[in-house]
Amino acid sequence: MNRMPLIFGLFAATLAISACSSMKSEEAAPAPVANTQGVVSATDWSKSQAIGVTLSSFNFTPTDFTFQHGQPYKLHLVNSEDETHTFNSDTLFQAIAVQKVVQNGSEKPGVTGNSIVLGPNEQADLYFVPVTAGSYKIYCDEFMHAAMGMRGNVTIQ
Repeated sequence: MNRMPLIFGLFAATLAISACSSMKSEEAAPAPVANTQGVVSATDWSKSQAIGVTLSSFNFTPTDFTFQHGQPYKLHLVNSEDETHTFNSDTLFQAIAVQKVVQNGSEKPGVTGNSIVLGPNEQADLYFVPVTAGSYKIYCDEFMHAAMGMRGNVTIQ
């Protein structure tokens, strides 16, 4: 009896469980930004710094980001693949003041939940101001994507 498929299956399950547990780390969620509208209204959006992020086969490029407190940003997310990817964080979206998300020509006032979902070859622009200093994990929550390496870190200074 060939036990390789069973061994491989057990290895894959162990990898998936350990990856999921690493995504749900001991990272404490910050309190949501108290006055998002005030922060957004007081921001000079003409001084936004644009940063591009490519979501591809099990990668964010770049993987790690550092943002300065109070500086406005436009994060341009590009899914370069023929499958869905997400820009997900259990804590980051509570630490920033989101002005808007522009996706598929439609403007949304914020982020729904903890994730921006990008279908195949879609793009989105996230306009935000970092408010709460800290380190925040990002990952793709599509099945096995984070386990295969699609994760990173955001630092707000």
